[in-house]
Amino acid sequence: MAAILKLYLDIALLRRGPEDLPASTSLLYATLAAFVVLNALLTVAFRPTVENWLPQLLVSVGFTLSWYRALLALFGRTERYLQTMTAVLGFGCIVTPVLLPAVGAMAPYMEAEQPAQAMPLIVLLMVPLFIYLLYVSARILRSAIERRASDLHLKAGSYPMIRVDGTLVVASEEKRLEREDTESLA
Repeated sequence: MAAILKLYLDIALLRRGPEDLPASTSLLYATLAAFVVLNALLTVAFRPTVENWLPQLLVSVGFTLSWYRALLALFGRTERYLQTMTAVLGFGCIVTPVLLPAVGAMAPYMEAEQPAQAMPLIVLLMVPLFIYLLYVSARILRSAIERRASDLHLKAGSYPMIRVDGTLVVASEEKRLEREDTESLA
């Protein structure tokens, strides 16, 4: 579990991409569940006055899942869906603890009778964060579209390998995988 969280953090820090994640349905479902629960807990904690947040969250997640499926289909990369969505949701799990409290802190100003007084400062603080979110999301999608890898091979004592056009190539020479690395991903 710690290895997966580190992978998500590395994706958020632009050190890794979706191709570094295993193409696993169970990992996608676990990440999706963690994303929904994390958003639910933080919404209740930082935005308690928001009504109908659960349907809004579920529609947002459904739209995101559908949008990425359509984009990957458009580019002929549907085989990358599991890794891409796992990366997007894992990235969401990393940034949500920062994003939702920030939005919660902005809410009183936005709901005030004269929100324009506080808006310039809020916008100044939030614009870099939203640019970063957009950049990482675009990078994940670009990686999914550009890489022609179809399989990820992980073996203790070896570098991670990917299959590109039928040939195994080293995905990252950062470090050889250790037994603990491969066990934590299993």
